[in-house]
Amino acid sequence: MIQLQAKADTTRAVAGDAVKVRGLVYSGGIIRPAGSGPTVIDLAGLQMPEVLPLLADHQDDVLHVVGKARGEITAGAIYISGELLPGTLLTDRLISLLRESTPLGVSVGIEIVQSRAIRSGESVNVNGQTLAGPFSLVTKGVLREVSIVPVPADRDSGVRIAAHAHKRCCDMSTFETYAENLGLKPAELPEEHKGWVQAAYLRHKEIEDRLRLLELRASRPIPPPVREDRTSASLPLTAAVLALAGRADLVACTYGEAVGEQVDRLRLSGWSGLARYALAAAGQHDKLNLVGAELLKAALSTSSLPVALTEGINKLALEAFKESSANWRAVARTASVPNFKDSQTIRLSAATKFEAVPSGGELRHADLAEETFPVRVATYGKIIGLDRQAIVNDDLGLLNELPGILGAEAARLVSDLVFERLVNAGNFFHANKKNLLSGADSALSIGGLAKAIHLLRSQTDRDGRLIGLEPTTLLVPSSLEFVARQLINSSYVWRTGADQLPAGNPLPTLQIVVEPRLDASSTTAWYLFAKPSDAALLVAFLNGKESPTVEQVEPPPERLGLIWRAYLDVGAALGEYRAVVKAVGQ
Repeated sequence: MIQLQAKADTTRAVAGDAVKVRGLVYSGGIIRPAGSGPTVIDLAGLQMPEVLPLLADHQDDVLHVVGKARGEITAGAIYISGELLPGTLLTDRLISLLRESTPLGVSVGIEIVQSRAIRSGESVNVNGQTLAGPFSLVTKGVLREVSIVPVPADRDSGVRIAAHAHKRCCDMSTFETYAENLGLKPAELPEEHKGWVQAAYLRHKEIEDRLRLLELRASRPIPPPVREDRTSASLPLTAAVLALAGRADLVACTYGEAVGEQVDRLRLSGWSGLARYALAAAGQHDKLNLVGAELLKAALSTSSLPVALTEGINKLALEAFKESSANWRAVARTASVPNFKDSQTIRLSAATKFEAVPSGGELRHADLAEETFPVRVATYGKIIGLDRQAIVNDDLGLLNELPGILGAEAARLVSDLVFERLVNAGNFFHANKKNLLSGADSALSIGGLAKAIHLLRSQTDRDGRLIGLEPTTLLVPSSLEFVARQLINSSYVWRTGADQLPAGNPLPTLQIVVEPRLDASSTTAWYLFAKPSDAALLVAFLNGKESPTVEQVEPPPERLGLIWRAYLDVGAALGEYRAVVKAVGQ
């Protein structure tokens, strides 16, 4: 639950009458809830019940229900209005405070259903505002409850207004006086009813004592914040690794802005600073004066530093993998496989036609035996390491570059596998399959594209029914990039024949993908693909993990330093031949 707090605006506060409360709860911008990083609630995805319970201090039991409230979203903000219903100890206490103009807060509880991270440098339009990352964007949520709290949240304020002297709604000194104030005579109560009233008295007295204690604490002066130069032991060590690698944006996005600010204050100096921080976090303060190899040996003996380094490299490698160019995603479908055995994928041409079922008849089974194609994953990887000399010399360039190299290498591996399958396709492309153009008319031109589009759209399944493929991507080698962009990006094309007047370009919706790996096979061949989901090519990952896995391993006795193994479980296969057309280009 994320608690958003705003000052309450009371319109009346007369004891015995319902007290109306209204106020601005959330203005639609970036907030910083306790225990979380910067957050934005997308109000377009927020659900609100018609009536909400009005609680005291977020206590979700019947004794703390003090009224009811309604929420309203207006102009990209949340407003609430509600009523305090007198007659209970808590409600009467709130009314007493309101009568003396004590400012109270309105706190709203929102259940997060779905959220996504907005990176540093990204901007999104939400709630009528343009907001810059990093922050967590809650795209779906449910408003669950509204509470009255003693003090509204205010990050910039160091002063709290103490509550006024506590005023009881009734005398709580003894059970008899409590019962008499409720209009009851203890001596005349049946035993079973007397037990209920006694239980209520004990519960109310406990609440009364707690309110007094809170009031006493609130009345104490708040000292200015202590400036602490030492590193907080609660700071995640992985965050320090990410900061050392120059990715403070990842720290703020992953761990929240508060941790990001802590990392900024660390001022760690290379490996030695990281090692000393790891020792301090492990409570080994007697080793902070070590230097060089002794410092490294002591830090690596902790359980936290090796794990943090591995986690940090994994996160950095994942980001590098995402940021690397991946042309294959425009022409291939991804799939998750559970093991290293052959996995089967159904073709678009499968005999799955719906057939009429006569009265009292049965549905017929589809025969899929001949309508699948296999894909298998294999493991690709490398052993990598940092030697003792590089670490002792504080060579941070290695830490900065290593994850990027791993992520980029993983992306290159997938591209190599995909396009190697494509250029060595064997009889996957054939005139009989209506997915191959050859001869002079197959050169990349308006005429050649028109023929390829016709072939793709005319593909049928095993029963002769049109599949309905939509051409989306033109894949070309770098040698044809200029011609492709001239054809697709030009506003006009020139007709041939007697009528050589310009005409509007009918192909601007095609996506151009330039893949230099194709040049080694042919500088004239090009491909027209349907949507990636139509699976002309298939890329499979073990258990759906698309980024490389990095694990620390123990170095051999003769080697000093840190060693990791990095690997990726991936496979590529030719899929549905009907979803692509190849043009030889000559």
